[in-house]
Amino acid sequence: MDQKVAQVDGFLAEWGTPGTQPASVATAVSITDVHHQYGETPAVRGVSLTIEPGEIVCLLGHSGCGKTTLLRLLAGVEQPTEGTIKLDQRVVAGPSVLVPPEKREVGLMFQDFALFPHLTIAQNVRFGLTRLSAEDADKEVERALRRVGLLHVGSDYPHMLSGGMQQRAALARAMAPRPRVMLMDEPFSGLDRRTRDRVRDETLAILREMRATTIVVTHDPDEALRIADRIVLMRGGKVVQDGHARSFYDAPADLFAARFFHDFNEFEGPVVGSRVQTPLGAIATPGLEEGASALVGVRQSGLIVEEEAAGGAATPARVQSVQFLGEGDLLRLAVPGYERPVYARTAQVDRFHVDQTVWLSVHRESVLVFEKTPSDHT
Repeated sequence: MDQKVAQVDGFLAEWGTPGTQPASVATAVSITDVHHQYGETPAVRGVSLTIEPGEIVCLLGHSGCGKTTLLRLLAGVEQPTEGTIKLDQRVVAGPSVLVPPEKREVGLMFQDFALFPHLTIAQNVRFGLTRLSAEDADKEVERALRRVGLLHVGSDYPHMLSGGMQQRAALARAMAPRPRVMLMDEPFSGLDRRTRDRVRDETLAILREMRATTIVVTHDPDEALRIADRIVLMRGGKVVQDGHARSFYDAPADLFAARFFHDFNEFEGPVVGSRVQTPLGAIATPGLEEGASALVGVRQSGLIVEEEAAGGAATPARVQSVQFLGEGDLLRLAVPGYERPVYARTAQVDRFHVDQTVWLSVHRESVLVFEKTPSDHT
């Protein structure tokens, strides 16, 4: 069969023709005060979310934060001990209700792709099309495989395909029934970086074509920023922050959220006269009471590094190391009187060298200030 072979970033990407995947009927997802625990161990604690039809939402967090358990609850693999889950206005999960996965019109993609090894790629894609006639099922299999560029390997078995091709096969299987909701658990984490970026971008394009409401679990903040309309950051089974990507950069809810999305230099000190003293000078602490313990985060990219002092507020430092990052350098700096290193990202390459004396100042918009809590550790 003929396929469209598109040129992407200098590489041949054998995907199907964009815009040819039929749209599904997007569905609103409502999660209300959902709890779940394994034995005595709580995994999800009082999560409430509303996801709009067609929205792509990332559940983000470290391992064990509850994001995968929440996805399993949405899929119908687990049942909440408290709270309800609705697809549109239909209750599909609650303490006394559990609609099975096959009756929820959801598509599932797993981290390990979960392809059946004893079935061909075409048979894998056909597996969820039991409600269709044989003729219609064959048409949907062909359509899905063509869109992901795998029509030519439909008779092959999963072990004969590369990791990237297996991921595409898993995507074809999930989208063939035209689900109202797509649930994806770390779908790109098993791929090498070069393949992952390309597969992720193409997958996102297909999801947009499908218009299915999509919920993606990931531990990678960069991935969440790339693909999500909205990010839900979780910790300890709870939602820490829920919002658009920009809000996590401009106004993180707490230090945990800030650390997740930023490379910071962190300093700590008491608030005196609405300011806290740091090795880089005094920083304003709006909203914190006198005597409170403040945690100050200065983005590495927010440090201005100059060969000469630009003014009285500049702080001297010595360059300890220079690491090339491609579009700039990462400087490790020693500041007099401060035991820990300070890091700065520069937009220039080879401008600074080891043992050079430089002068530091701070972009004030690159500073975030939080009150220290017992759970914060620098």
